[in-house]
Amino acid sequence: LAINENLPDEWVNVLLMATDSRDIAKNNGRTDVMIVASVNPSTGEIKLSSFARDMYLTLPNGAGGNRINAAYSFGGPLLALKTVNETFELNCQYYAVVNFKSMAAIVDALGGVDIELQGLEYYYINYNVAVSEDYEGFPKSKTRRVLTEADAGVSVHLDGLQAVSYARIRKLDNDIQRGSRQRILLQALLNKMMENITPSTLMSLAVTLIPNTSTNLDVPTILQLGTKFLAAGDFSLSEFSVPIE
Repeated sequence: LAINENLPDEWVNVLLMATDSRDIAKNNGRTDVMIVASVNPSTGEIKLSSFARDMYLTLPNGAGGNRINAAYSFGGPLLALKTVNETFELNCQYYAVVNFKSMAAIVDALGGVDIELQGLEYYYINYNVAVSEDYEGFPKSKTRRVLTEADAGVSVHLDGLQAVSYARIRKLDNDIQRGSRQRILLQALLNKMMENITPSTLMSLAVTLIPNTSTNLDVPTILQLGTKFLAAGDFSLSEFSVPIE
């Protein structure tokens, strides 16, 4: 995996990916989302670093030159890990992968999220929801509210499909802003999770969420990291993106 042994041991780096594959059990598709979550369980610090999906580089194992999001389609999560480690001198050993449907299920399992929408984001959420319902097999919902111009500039409660539709917005601006939305969504999920979290609810949450991910993190490791994280008390989150804005 081209692990960089010179990085500090107190930080755990996990590669978070979201694919355009319709089957979470298969290692195929391209990773529209690649974020390294750097977690310090002792201090509660979390750093989210996004990689723009269209960065062109040389993939390991003779895969040749291509966009960074193609690594997963050529060699699954392990080639994606090696690509990130080799290119950016990191030490990611763990990964977690979701697709559109499993990410929506995770958001719904947490009861939805609250995100402050900007500009025309409300319009593109509605657009992406309609595409998902008409062409991607998502069921229509009678309780899902159609967003309006009045939702711009205010905090809005989004269900799972709306949250995924928010993270998929790219026609409004650019891929760097898309990465920012994805980090905003992760922070909103973390805020929601931390509202009433205890070691017992953490266990229940892990059991609920793991079936919706493909990961090499097992439940004991997740609970070990999570328990240390909870013991640290409050948490802080910082963001970074490559290329830099």
